[in-house]
Amino acid sequence: MKIFLLCILSVIMFISCSDSNLNDELPVVESEPPNEYQEKVYDGDIILSDQNDVDNFASESYTKITGDLKIIDSSGQEINDITELESIKEIGGRVYISSLDSLKDFNGLSNVKTIGEDLRFVANNGLNSINGFSSLETIAGELYFSHNSSLSNIGALNTLSTAESVSFVFNPNLISITGLNTLSNTGNLVISSNNSLSEISGFQSLESIDGYFHVYKNPALKNINGFNAVRVIGRYHVQQNHALTEIKGFKALEQVNSLFEIVWNDELELIDSFDSLMLVGSGDWLESAFISIHANKSLTSINGFDELKAVKKIDISHNYTLEGIEGFNTLAGYIDRINIVRNDEVKTLDCFQSLESAGYIVIEDTKSVESLALFGEMANIFSLRIGKNHGLKNLDALDKLNEINQITIIENEQLSDFCGLSILMNTGWNGSLVINSNLYDPTYEDLVAGNCSE
Repeated sequence: MKIFLLCILSVIMFISCSDSNLNDELPVVESEPPNEYQEKVYDGDIILSDQNDVDNFASESYTKITGDLKIIDSSGQEINDITELESIKEIGGRVYISSLDSLKDFNGLSNVKTIGEDLRFVANNGLNSINGFSSLETIAGELYFSHNSSLSNIGALNTLSTAESVSFVFNPNLISITGLNTLSNTGNLVISSNNSLSEISGFQSLESIDGYFHVYKNPALKNINGFNAVRVIGRYHVQQNHALTEIKGFKALEQVNSLFEIVWNDELELIDSFDSLMLVGSGDWLESAFISIHANKSLTSINGFDELKAVKKIDISHNYTLEGIEGFNTLAGYIDRINIVRNDEVKTLDCFQSLESAGYIVIEDTKSVESLALFGEMANIFSLRIGKNHGLKNLDALDKLNEINQITIIENEQLSDFCGLSILMNTGWNGSLVINSNLYDPTYEDLVAGNCSE
């Protein structure tokens, strides 16, 4: 019996040793965990018009829709929950969300990373904020919000880096836009006719707006503070925001390709941004490019623009409380036109000190300016008109002029000293001279003879 047990024990030990040696010789292969994500594609467009549609589509767990996704409450059976759509990660067409009165958030679309065309929110009466879309990075079309009567803030969409254009229009209770802080580039940015909008301070990573920057008819908008990373804008347009008091953003803006307009903002008091702006007008837009600061009734001061090197035209007009224009002193070479008209309270024109030549210059309808300091280095002008400047007393700033075709000086009721023109008149000048209805009206012969003041 003992012999039998010893044999059994020997066999067990042999097998154990053999297994151990085998384990030492064979490599250990770790198995990979199963892939939990499996793409499931819905081919075509899908319209979800009630809660049953949402639930039924969600039960299929599609990860991608090749066409459009439309969520439209059109059947009378309200959509109030889209949470179960969370499997969707990509939409090839557009997303159109409209007429939702009960849906409060979009958390069911929080895994969507890419939308191939537009993302549109239109006429959603129950929507008061944008929750969801927390993974969205790219919109190949337009991000568009319109007629969402309860929407009060845009503080989300902070993963979005690219959208072809962005629009917020006719959202009557929208108070603030503080989100979209990872958006780096867009074509157009339109913010218009949002009656309650008081603040725009988002867009902190936005570097370029290739088309329009258009902020228009937002009657409660008080300040524009964002956009401090924007370097290039196609066209800059801020108009008819009647509560707007200050524009503080745009500290990095270097180039506007077409028009630069700040117009008809009744409460705007100060413009002191744009310290980095170097160029207005580029490429196909070069010939039509200009700066217009017009009809801002409360504007008292224009500062900045001290890096501006080139622009074709500048119009500063109908700013009735404007007291001074400073800056623009690095603008050199030639400019087509400068209009400074109907700025009734202007006292100082300490600007344009480096310009050498100009096409047309009009300085008209100022009550308080006494002298024209803006002609620092100006030597050549095609046409100069100085009229109805009721405080103007002398033209000393014109003493560097050596070439001009047309001079019109009329209705400056205190102007009696024209000696700044004497040097030009004694060079054999033979252009067109009109001097009329000033305190003193010398003729060409008077100026040549030195009878230039009274």
